[in-house]
Amino acid sequence: MGKVKRMTSGEVESLLQTHGFALVSQSGSHRKWRNSAANKQVVVPVHKGRPLPLGTLVAILKGAEIPEQEWRDSASPPNAALQSRAGGRR
Repeated sequence: MGKVKRMTSGEVESLLQTHGFALVSQSGSHRKWRNSAANKQVVVPVHKGRPLPLGTLVAILKGAEIPEQEWRDSASPPNAALQSRAGGRR
């Protein structure tokens, strides 16, 4: 499985909408999204186009039960970053 794709709150909200979530309320910079059919609810912090912290992003997407292949970057294998930093030497 690849690395987690960095996403902004707008990208997360679009993904939530495609999975049947609807915006139900907002308090300050936090928006509450609910999928009544699946009985799921998540809160997304909105911060002007900045990428969400990875832990927050993963918690939202796992809480929404969105399949991992939709939010993980399958293009790069998990150890690709380590290999590129090592300069290919062994």
